[in-house]
Amino acid sequence: MTEDLTSIDGVGSAIADELRDAGYTTADDVREATVDELADVHLLGEASATAILEDEDDVHGGRPSKFEQVKDDLLEAAESFLNLKQVANKGGVSRSTLYKYLDEHEEFSDSFKRARARAADQLVQRALDPEDDIDTTFARFLLERSFKFIKTERQEVDLNADHSFDASEGVTAEFVSYEEAGNGNK
Repeated sequence: MTEDLTSIDGVGSAIADELRDAGYTTADDVREATVDELADVHLLGEASATAILEDEDDVHGGRPSKFEQVKDDLLEAAESFLNLKQVANKGGVSRSTLYKYLDEHEEFSDSFKRARARAADQLVQRALDPEDDIDTTFARFLLERSFKFIKTERQEVDLNADHSFDASEGVTAEFVSYEEAGNGNK
């Protein structure tokens, strides 16, 4: 009977299968191997072999995360008017990797949200400033596309009903008329 090699940090099912195929049947077998021996196993390289032997917690699926190297670049880009794909590109990662970082690192996620809020606020302030030359249509476009703002319109309506009803009754246009506030037309 063989031991579950996936209990070793950095070893998933695919790598465990490759380790077993190479003759490593227990966690002790893996720990007693050298970096060069493990690096020769299919799907493992030197960095992954080193990480497995050093029992690094931040390695999953083979290569070390570059989160620490790119987090400051991502936060800086988040405070600009870029969309999320562009923010990820500025950090040198894919959008899916950015989402992964946001899911896995709570402090980073909070800082990222604050940076995005500051950028959106700055854009709104620029759009509202009559002295600023920013095109308000373009500012709205950026808010919708880059910051996921939803365009809403407020419209006041006077309701005149010739029939009293409760919320469970069906309402039809036969006995309800609508008019725009201040219009005076029914």
